[in-house]
Amino acid sequence: MQTDVKSAIAYATLCQVGIIVVEIALGLELLAMLHLAGHVLFRLLQFLSAPNVLHDLHELHNRLGSLPHASADRSLPGWRRHLYLFALERGFADALLERVVVAPLLFLARRLDVLDRWLVGAPGGRRRDP
Repeated sequence: MQTDVKSAIAYATLCQVGIIVVEIALGLELLAMLHLAGHVLFRLLQFLSAPNVLHDLHELHNRLGSLPHASADRSLPGWRRHLYLFALERGFADALLERVVVAPLLFLARRLDVLDRWLVGAPGGRRRDP
């Protein structure tokens, strides 16, 4: 977890670049180009608006004395608290991507690794069982 906004944006960009490389490797050049163009515009907006967001956040902190937190503030109605948490977690996109994209790809890579080791065999030419 990054505390600096611009560092967090940079690490998120690295993640997206990895996804774009996978798209290119799968032969989806048009999708990769559209992804790249959309990502560039989105990150540009984030980089340009980051100072304003930080300024507003510090102004809110100075006015209230502390930042409101949904888990600590039980006076919010249920739907507003859930909406706040949803926005705070960026719509739970990281967890969704982990479950839907990353986990199946890791499973497939591990299975292909086992198959490769079985087919190629151990050093010396002897085949090993998976």
